[in-house]
Amino acid sequence: MNKLLVLSLTCLFLGNCNLFGQTSDDKYLKLYYELKEKAFEGDLNAMFDIGALYFSGKGVNKDIEKAIDCWTVSGEAGELNSQKALGHYYSIEPITVENYAFAYYWYGLATEQGDMESSYNMAGLYLSQERYRLAAVWYRHSAKNGYAMGQYKLGLLYILGKDIDRDFNKASYWLNKAYKNGVKEAKIELDQYDLWKY
Repeated sequence: MNKLLVLSLTCLFLGNCNLFGQTSDDKYLKLYYELKEKAFEGDLNAMFDIGALYFSGKGVNKDIEKAIDCWTVSGEAGELNSQKALGHYYSIEPITVENYAFAYYWYGLATEQGDMESSYNMAGLYLSQERYRLAAVWYRHSAKNGYAMGQYKLGLLYILGKDIDRDFNKASYWLNKAYKNGVKEAKIELDQYDLWKY
């Protein structure tokens, strides 16, 4: 997305900011104006930060819709934190097919940029719908790219064997990797299922 389009959208979304009811902490209000200037220059990180201020209500009136607008503009332009924030937002909003579709979309964009936490979170969405095979695909994606919690959850899925073959060799492999990468909970399953021997 070119800077002129970002600028136009920034003006559309931020042009008429209502600053009544501010917090007493002027640093957030000052930060808002500094970020707004950067956003007008096409700084997508600043656009994300403005969305975070709207989301939290720091320096500006809390306005979730404006936060989502800011994140959507910057997320569509490739700003990773906005994509992750939108994925998270839509995954916890009222559970609807539309919100899940938005969550998958945003987490998918972030995953394409190499963010393995988003891949892991996408797997969690599938798991919450008991779509174990798809959860395994995304846990595997994050696990193969070194994301320790993805390794741990993939190991658990191989123990459970729901919609994927139960495989203690693969469970042992992934749980050991997770344990070596700092997931201490993996030791419980390694001990409980005697997976150290695989």
